[in-house]
Amino acid sequence: VLKLPKEGTATTKDGPTVIVDARSMEERYLQQRASVYQSTFAGQHDLGYTESDYINTWLQTVGVPVGSISRDAGIFVVPWAWLDDESAIEECWRLAAACGGRFYADPDGVFRYENMARWQTSARSTTTQLAISRDSMNRFELKLLDADLYNVVTVEASPRAPGGADVIWEPDDLPLVGPGATTTITARFDTAAYSISGLQFEAADDGGNNQTVNVTVTPTYYAQRADLVVVNSSNVRVRLYPLRIVGQPLVGGPEVEERRSSAADGSNHAFFSTRGDRTLAVRGNAYVQTRAHAATLAQYLLDRCEFPRLVAYAGGCPGSPALRLGDRVTVTDALAATAIFTGYVTSIDWTMDENGFRQNLELVQVTQMYPHDGQYFVLGTHNFASNRYVFY
Repeated sequence: VLKLPKEGTATTKDGPTVIVDARSMEERYLQQRASVYQSTFAGQHDLGYTESDYINTWLQTVGVPVGSISRDAGIFVVPWAWLDDESAIEECWRLAAACGGRFYADPDGVFRYENMARWQTSARSTTTQLAISRDSMNRFELKLLDADLYNVVTVEASPRAPGGADVIWEPDDLPLVGPGATTTITARFDTAAYSISGLQFEAADDGGNNQTVNVTVTPTYYAQRADLVVVNSSNVRVRLYPLRIVGQPLVGGPEVEERRSSAADGSNHAFFSTRGDRTLAVRGNAYVQTRAHAATLAQYLLDRCEFPRLVAYAGGCPGSPALRLGDRVTVTDALAATAIFTGYVTSIDWTMDENGFRQNLELVQVTQMYPHDGQYFVLGTHNFASNRYVFY
């Protein structure tokens, strides 16, 4: 997606320029807001939707073609997820993050959801896509990064469940509808409704005479609101009282935490024993809703954060247009490392010089992300006799 260009006039050193800001295809749909019907919301819960199912549905809701969506299988059943006049793209980002995965649009315009096991199941991540040596790059650097170094990880979960039948909405003021008029009232609920029992209302004119027979209210129910179209067919002004929606709201909130530490659940306790705790707290993501989900995410993050992260920078590599984020790359440089460095591509930066297009690559070490690289049990591929590791 091309944003508005920016022009620059000629200077004593440079000629006139035009700068174009190009964004990925998320930009096309970022501001498109969507809402989920209440019946759809309840049905998705009953069907046991995973994060992948929700992302697929939300993208199609805002008009992303089915052929432009690629998604891994869901790892977690997310009991309750809905859109209430929200950006589908932003909620896809949040949902993917809650499940240890990532959601993005690639350079080919395909919207991708990759789950937390992606780099151990995708062919591009399990087999080498590019082999680099000192002869094919200008520079090679290895760095240990401690920005995400933690020995304690706490993840908050927000369990929810349907409550008892109750009034889920009443107006703060008495709605007034003029003679022969039609108006729309937006009824916003405090929380999503698993079911709607009904709409109750009566209408009276300013003299107190009952006008209910002359008034119709047609509701459209969404997960966390209702649009009420009120038609007054009488020749007098009416006020609606009572006006209420009765249903079964969701109850619950952030009341569960799962904690994992190097001392009890990791393998680098000795390093931190003389340095004190460094704690990572993951809170405020409403899509983490079960204790098992929070526990899995806490252990997953601890395994990746309790050691300094070994990152490689390979600069001036020959341009490879087919290279993508998450691809497996090997680097051989005897002057920098005694062994071949194997990493996943986490950043691609293009440059151009007199020799053509070149790439600067950032790689994170494979074995640090997945200690048992290539030895995890994959459904449909391995049997119990294969003696492989269970992935969380």
